Amino acid sequence: MKEKYIYMIPADFKCESVDKFLEINKTADIKVKEFYGSIKTSKIGSGRKHFELPDVSMNDFKKYVKHINDSGFNFNYVLNLSCVSNKEFTELGQKEIIDEIRPIVDAGVTDFTIALPSLIDVISKEFPNIRITLSIICGVDSLSKMKLYCQYKSISNIYIHEKVYRQPELLKSMIDIAHKYKKKVGVIINSFCLSECPFRAYHYNFGAHATYGEEYIIPEYYGSMCALMKINDKRNVLNAPWIRPNDMKFYMNLGVDRFKISGREMFSNKADMHKMVEVYNSYNYKGNLAYLFMCFTDCAYSEIFNIDNDESLDKYLKDVLNGNLTCNVNGCNDCMKCSQALKSIKISASGKEKWQKVFNDRINKFIGSNNE
Repeated sequence: MKEKYIYMIPADFKCESVDKFLEINKTADIKVKEFYGSIKTSKIGSGRKHFELPDVSMNDFKKYVKHINDSGFNFNYVLNLSCVSNKEFTELGQKEIIDEIRPIVDAGVTDFTIALPSLIDVISKEFPNIRITLSIICGVDSLSKMKLYCQYKSISNIYIHEKVYRQPELLKSMIDIAHKYKKKVGVIINSFCLSECPFRAYHYNFGAHATYGEEYIIPEYYGSMCALMKINDKRNVLNAPWIRPNDMKFYMNLGVDRFKISGREMFSNKADMHKMVEVYNSYNYKGNLAYLFMCFTDCAYSEIFNIDNDESLDKYLKDVLNGNLTCNVNGCNDCMKCSQALKSIKISASGKEKWQKVFNDRINKFIGSNNE
């Protein structure tokens, strides 16, 4: 039986983790049905830097995918890079792409998450039976973009740009178009990206080129710039497109089909994806919301921010989602109608001092290296 709503979970490539989700699914309202990830040693790349990802050999990957398939789950291989250095437009480049994908398909993978339209065409031609999930990196944020990508027969799922999550009227209209074309619609529930990020395209391009074997002066220039913007102005925290467990039913009622948990780069910090699913399935959370963005790891934002899921925050978010308050649609306009909700966000002095130094040191190291 196909589930109306599903979770899409980062893969840690451990079969015992899959088995635990089987137990969780027995009583869960929204069930985990799909795991996603990629092999770290890819020469093509993905939407994440290779040095952030869990390490898995091809042999272990094949065993993991078989276990997932045998357990009734699905694996979605992530090739959502925003650039492949124009390789897809050369005969040699296409061969390189296909040669890397073929053993993945042979391992039993039937779904791929892709951001580049040109890459969709290359892969769909060579592997006509695979299903495509359109990555959020593609930036589908309008009715016209939604209509365009609905024309692709190989696309079965479309993830909507985070900036639309708090624009309920537009989001509903985009969902209706997708459903008309029999496409499923997904959102990332714990995204902590800036709603109107000035570095978005450049950050994704950096990730696309950060393939295995490359070395960099600084691994996270854009991420550090983004983090400092949040630390220096709490409005950037409030306006980030995260979704509380309390608001899950609102998005379900709008017609969202798929709920993705972001954080495949957090397993090195012992991310707890099982707890994430249990908390979101409870439709309520009284703790520090920053832990949801960090998948219950003590790192960076969960050490800096304490976001209290209190009455002020609840009122603000309900006003936004119900359309009573138009907030940050085209960037913050300093109206400060969010002032009460901002009081729900507290900053740890020690956490701020620690991580502000980390982020500034990264940027200064990069700038300094260019002046030597």
